[in-house]
Amino acid sequence: MAANYGDDSDSSDISFHGHFIELEKDTRVIDVESDIDVPFSDSDHEASSSDEETVNLPVFNCDRWCDATSPVEVEPFVEDCGPVHVLDVNADPFDYFSLIVNEDFYQLAVDQTNLYAVQRQEITGNADKYWVPVTPSEIRLYMHINILMGIVVLPQYKMYWSTDDRLNQVGVSKCMSRNRFAKISQYFHLNDSRNQFPKGHRNYDPLYKVRPFLDMVKRNIASCYRPGRDISVDEAMIPYTGRLNFKQYIKGKPNPWGIKVWCAADSVTGYLLNFDVYVGAVHDPMPYGSGHYVVCKVGEPYLHKYHFYYDNYFASLQLAVDLLDKKTYSCSTIR
Repeated sequence: MAANYGDDSDSSDISFHGHFIELEKDTRVIDVESDIDVPFSDSDHEASSSDEETVNLPVFNCDRWCDATSPVEVEPFVEDCGPVHVLDVNADPFDYFSLIVNEDFYQLAVDQTNLYAVQRQEITGNADKYWVPVTPSEIRLYMHINILMGIVVLPQYKMYWSTDDRLNQVGVSKCMSRNRFAKISQYFHLNDSRNQFPKGHRNYDPLYKVRPFLDMVKRNIASCYRPGRDISVDEAMIPYTGRLNFKQYIKGKPNPWGIKVWCAADSVTGYLLNFDVYVGAVHDPMPYGSGHYVVCKVGEPYLHKYHFYYDNYFASLQLAVDLLDKKTYSCSTIR
């Protein structure tokens, strides 16, 4: 779905004056080239298709700058900013984690896991005599175990329940039996697979199985914090080297292989405000290139009030003009 680019308010309502410039405008073809390396597929490392495109943008003749200047008037920032929650100074990390991954998540996992277990038994025609519907408390323990397994890594999951004291993890084995953990893993789901569009369909979503969870996280992180004036838009990499159709390779990154995520964050605190996982070329129209599209999409909730900062991958004159039309100031690096 295309990002909401806000209203079409007249930019003349904005008081913004700087150098007086006489512009001569023509139209040329600009290659919106990215400084991000072409991604590779997970199987043979061949370059994947890119959503970059050649677009027609207005180019201005800047040979006629003049020395006359006028004061720059920037609209004052008057929004409240800071955390929005009831936790006190004695709250522990799990309390903050629970603001983002709350009871709604556990109930979602319960509903979809139990639904999928029923669906599989209907498809196979055989009842699973070892299956018992899962509960929210079990899902909470199941997630606890998975997080712990990511911290204390053993070659095989069965080792966490080993009778060998050198391998056994009490924090796991006392929470849940090995067989129950395996059975929940067999049916664990977060979305109804029957409603998923097949590969090749225009509406196919590679993240369909976790889409409700991602949407929930977006809502919760936005509701827990009001950012300051300055917002940074950039990319981030989630390290990953396994098999994945939309895995990316970005040369020069500390973790060059992984999942690319477009992010909007508070420039001062680094708090993540909004994000969008890159899964390949999108079907939405992008008349001004992918950089313009990304900034408008992840920054959409913060238009009309905040100042955006981004690097030359996203930067264009058209983007700066469009943001200013929405009463949003911007600053970027350029080539």
